[in-house]
Amino acid sequence: MTGGGYRDGIREIVDAYRAGRRAQACDLYQRWLPLINYENRQCGLLACKALMKEGGVIECEAPRHPLSGLHPATRADLIETARRLDPLVLRWGSLNSRICATRTAESRFTMLDNVCINAYIATYVMTHTGAPGAQGTPSTGAVRGSASGT
Repeated sequence: MTGGGYRDGIREIVDAYRAGRRAQACDLYQRWLPLINYENRQCGLLACKALMKEGGVIECEAPRHPLSGLHPATRADLIETARRLDPLVLRWGSLNSRICATRTAESRFTMLDNVCINAYIATYVMTHTGAPGAQGTPSTGAVRGSASGT
């Protein structure tokens, strides 16, 4: 079970399997397996936080007590393994930066601005990649919150 740091990769596997393309699903699983194994055996739930920090999604990857942070060498190996696969989480901050750059130089961001920007990015990514949970995406065919939706 992965921690959700690279759902775009897991999505590829699940989509291929659901479409009956078992051989492709197996190939994709083999491609992502080094990262899955590294997360499960070396990092645990801290892998997601490290990937999100590296990609500029969050500012702090420190875990809550009683967990301790990742060893720097373990973190470096995780990031190196992930970079070979180019997961969206490692590019997320650059998407956010491009949107922020369109704002005027004198404007100040509020917490609400940042929430809106991140919601926009999430909606854009989900609707353009078919990620689950997006409103009206082909994967669900339903709008979230509707009688037939999730």
